[in-house]
Amino acid sequence: LAEASYVDNAGHTGAVECRYHIDVTTPEISVEYDLNEPAGGRYYHQPRTATVTIRERNFDERDVDFQITSTEGHMPEISGWTSTGSGDDTLHVCRLVFSEDGDYTFTLAFQDLAGNRAVYGKTDEFTIDRTAPELTVSWDNTDSRNGIYYADSRTAVITVQEHNFDEALLDIAVTAEKDPKAGRMEEAAAGEGEEKDIAAVPSVSAWSHSGDRHTARITFARDGIYTLAVEGEDLAGNRLTAYETEAFVIDCTPPEALIFDVTDRSANRGEVSPGIRLSDTNLDPYSVRILLAGSQKGEISWEGTQTPVQNGMELKMKDFAYVPEMDDMYILRAAVRDLAGNQSEAQVRFSVNRFGSVYSFDAK
Repeated sequence: LAEASYVDNAGHTGAVECRYHIDVTTPEISVEYDLNEPAGGRYYHQPRTATVTIRERNFDERDVDFQITSTEGHMPEISGWTSTGSGDDTLHVCRLVFSEDGDYTFTLAFQDLAGNRAVYGKTDEFTIDRTAPELTVSWDNTDSRNGIYYADSRTAVITVQEHNFDEALLDIAVTAEKDPKAGRMEEAAAGEGEEKDIAAVPSVSAWSHSGDRHTARITFARDGIYTLAVEGEDLAGNRLTAYETEAFVIDCTPPEALIFDVTDRSANRGEVSPGIRLSDTNLDPYSVRILLAGSQKGEISWEGTQTPVQNGMELKMKDFAYVPEMDDMYILRAAVRDLAGNQSEAQVRFSVNRFGSVYSFDAK
């Protein structure tokens, strides 16, 4: 405060008063965050709050210069300022809440009313990611038989929609079993299967990337029993909804159908007792069709025994009756499917001629 008074020669008096503010103290800026343990060095899956404190006697909030960038265009919510203390120890505090997904940079500067300037001195960089990855698994072959059996290969297309993606954080597990009767199922990371009693474990393709869309493929091409499971998280620790299939069977191999104890185009005088052997790991016993027909007698009922054998069945017809009317030219046909829909057929032509020659003529 400066004051002055005067009296002129005529006796007139006057006075003047002037107040000055002296401020040579530089403001002090500090920033504290409520979260300081990011995943991967910079990723947070929760809102992050920055508390800004400026120590200054001559403060005007309009002189605070926040410098903030966001890849998604979202700005933090900035609270009002509160002040405590007095003089050079007056503290002015506000809070900034970063709650929306995005990659952020944050710094600030301030100049007090006396022109003293302070800067934060660094730029904080971090990512807010509160959105879980979106996983979809689609299949090119959905044509199953009996619920789980496929007669052709299948390819699974794994797609993850995620901005902060790292394929190393995904766990893609495949199980593969070669022989279901062996009862041994072994799990391995894709691409690490051993050629024992398990089928070769299919491997995951390289990932392709288009923006935030990331895609990989797995092809199940060999016969076997498989499962597929996918789980994981993004760089911020948000976990995706896990995916897991029930076991399914790739069976591209048709059954084996064999007719024995009677040869094709044979003439038979003694015992005539044809047998049929049907083999397949996934044999459908209800699909078996047998046709026995004579050129003169027409279709004849199959009478005999049925015996289970490894991975299939064996049928044995009882000997043809030793009567003249059984002499004839015959066709024996056996057809079968497996549970995946693969079909096989075996056929023989033979004659029974115990009581004389048997002939047939082809039409020309």
